[in-house]
Amino acid sequence: FFYKRRMDEACLVDVREEMKRLMDGEIDPYNVKLLAKGDKEKKIKESLHKEVLDVRCGKIKLSKGKKNSKILKIDHPTSPAAIKAWRTFVYLGVVESDAFSEASDIVALYTLSYYNNSEHLTQCVYQRIQELDTGTVAKIMCQAVDQRLNTLERVCVVRLLENYIDFISNKDMIYIIGIEKFQMMVTYFHQPPQKVPLSIPTDTYIEDMVKLNESGTIINFMFRGKKKSARK
Repeated sequence: FFYKRRMDEACLVDVREEMKRLMDGEIDPYNVKLLAKGDKEKKIKESLHKEVLDVRCGKIKLSKGKKNSKILKIDHPTSPAAIKAWRTFVYLGVVESDAFSEASDIVALYTLSYYNNSEHLTQCVYQRIQELDTGTVAKIMCQAVDQRLNTLERVCVVRLLENYIDFISNKDMIYIIGIEKFQMMVTYFHQPPQKVPLSIPTDTYIEDMVKLNESGTIINFMFRGKKKSARK
């Protein structure tokens, strides 16, 4: 797999197992010695986490605090549930957006995915919105408007317009979103926004793991002493 850029099922399971150990803190990301190319040991200069994040989402920022307290720096409102789902996607390539039903969690997951350039996860959030009830979508729209998340707002507005009868006939809707946003939706009915393309791209998880291996650090460290499963 590592040289042919392919990965069989058994190797993928092993990779995810080791990545989960890293995600859960079972691997020390700061003080390990890693086998570099040419079988030379080198001290890693920055955490293993940063290497993963550099490959999986290039726009991520790390705080510049003390070495042992380096954490993800999130500039937008979020939630523990969203952070957990986002981390699971980054480290394991697994999307859990279908488990989300609260508007605030969905907006937080969108914020994490969009601002960290995770198009696959962003599109998964859009797809989840298509499955939610009108009231929840309206709440997401309100938060998107307030936080100036224009693309997310458009996705929600289009979804609500597709169910406009349900939206307009809901007696509680004006209390859910407020008079200004209710009037905004009425305006959108006459001048709909342009639809956002909805198409979930294939995630690059396997390719990203190959890139990490080619860096001569993470994969070599994880699998030293293990037999790699390979497809000839």
